[in-house]
Amino acid sequence: MIINLDYQSRTPIYEQIVNGIERYIALGILKPEEQITSIRELATSLRD
Repeated sequence: MIINLDYQSRTPIYEQIVNGIERYIALGILKPEEQITSIRELATSLRD
């Protein structure tokens, strides 16, 4: 899962993450009952 964060945005980082996950759900990429990556893996991928 790739979520692009805009560190210059006035939208808080946590809201950008939630919006990214909601977008994946709306597009059908994330299915009901499907697990997403762990918090640690997500944090590592967002750091890069």
